[in-house]
Amino acid sequence: MANYIKGNLLNVFVSVKTKVGEEETVAWKFFAYTQSSGLTISNNLQSISSKDHGNYNDKILQESTFEISNECYATVDNLKMGLEMARDGKEYSFAFVKVAEPESAGVTGLSGVTGVGDVSTWTPGTDVAYYGNGMVSNAQVTSQTGEMGSMSLTITGLGGLATTAQTGDRLKSYVKA
Repeated sequence: MANYIKGNLLNVFVSVKTKVGEEETVAWKFFAYTQSSGLTISNNLQSISSKDHGNYNDKILQESTFEISNECYATVDNLKMGLEMARDGKEYSFAFVKVAEPESAGVTGLSGVTGVGDVSTWTPGTDVAYYGNGMVSNAQVTSQTGEMGSMSLTITGLGGLATTAQTGDRLKSYVKA
């Protein structure tokens, strides 16, 4: 049987810098209680030809882009963070990864939410990991009477994707007071 990845183990993370007094910490935080998340990579190709090609044009890569989508339940913290990131139009570091937790965590969920299991927060894994800087290009909040409020974010990549996390000047963290 194939080793399929459960969808709830793929998640979006953002680099967050927390300041407490003079002390700063930077960590990858899963964005929110996710309903769905996705990664799209698009390659735009350009046709080239010469007399020597005959009827068979070549294609070369002109541009490669990526987009991350995340739909999550709204909490005060993630709603403020998502809307602030969309409003300020700044570059932030994001990750689309399979979490490090075992498959069983996908069944039991986060202990703080379900009251089951022993996983309290998702952490980024390395099996499937794509890191890139991007800008929140679309944020939408939806709330219907009697249901949980939700927020959808679209993150448009600014540059390429890597399989290792950004460091140094390339790491663009959201600053949480």
